[in-house]
Amino acid sequence: MHMVRHISDWVVVMAEGRLVAEGPPDAVMRDAAVIDAYLGAHHDADLGDDRLLTDGSAEQLREEALHEGRRP
Repeated sequence: MHMVRHISDWVVVMAEGRLVAEGPPDAVMRDAAVIDAYLGAHHDADLGDDRLLTDGSAEQLREEALHEGRRP
């Protein structure tokens, strides 16, 4: 990503087929959603889920996804 910052004026970041962020590289690199999607602070949460993960909530999200027929 650091190389992209030097050669691009605008970047688009996608994860799991969804747009995560778009804009100037420096701003996108600081975006919490990009960091979470690629570095994993909330790596096991659905990117569309707005709830914050607390102790035990990752397992709850996984169970809800399975119950709804989604990939956890």
